[in-house]
Amino acid sequence: MSVTSIHSFAEKVALITDGTNPFGRAVAMQLALNGAYVIVGIPGIDADGAELIDDLSNLGTLVKVCNWRPSDEAGAAAFVNSAASFFGRIDLLVNCLPTQSEQDSRVQIDNSLWATLSVTENAVQVMEERPKPRIVSMVTNEPDTESLANVAISVIEQGTIGMTRALARVLPVKFRVNAVRISTASARGGDGDLDQGAIRPRIRVEPDDVARTVLFLLSGEAVAVNGQVIDL
Repeated sequence: MSVTSIHSFAEKVALITDGTNPFGRAVAMQLALNGAYVIVGIPGIDADGAELIDDLSNLGTLVKVCNWRPSDEAGAAAFVNSAASFFGRIDLLVNCLPTQSEQDSRVQIDNSLWATLSVTENAVQVMEERPKPRIVSMVTNEPDTESLANVAISVIEQGTIGMTRALARVLPVKFRVNAVRISTASARGGDGDLDQGAIRPRIRVEPDDVARTVLFLLSGEAVAVNGQVIDL
């Protein structure tokens, strides 16, 4: 069975909050390959999305790139309105704003958690008109919470998961809202008496692996999955 027959995204309009994020970019590319129209956000008013437009256009899809400022409360609404006006609708929303551990904790939370919530609230109003709206949020799991910066990342993680589960409860039944939690830690396979030093560490999950999971959650195959968190 082909990927296209499993994931039917032909002419679906997908809004992705950050095309500069490797995970968001991978999702955009795979959605484009499966026939979706893609709207990709570029966090940063002066950022250049020309290369991303070229890459997506070369896949034969319709694409729009929107620059926006996550730290600006009005920026989320303007971003969603710009996206919705381009195609007249939004069917799929993928939240993938990254966390930056070198930033001040308040800045991290504003640029990730609150920006994600603001985009989602505005997008839901547009998506309510669609027959099968889907929302997937990507969040980073940070195992080391010994610094204040990492505590902020954990706050963003738990806040995004809480938002996902709350939306799954309160939105109309046609919505499906889920999250993908991505571990930042490397892992070693094997246990017991095996020589751990001889086992090649498994590198953190690849963007294409994350994208395949997100596409599954956006597809009709995941119709029974709602309010869940998939750990990768």
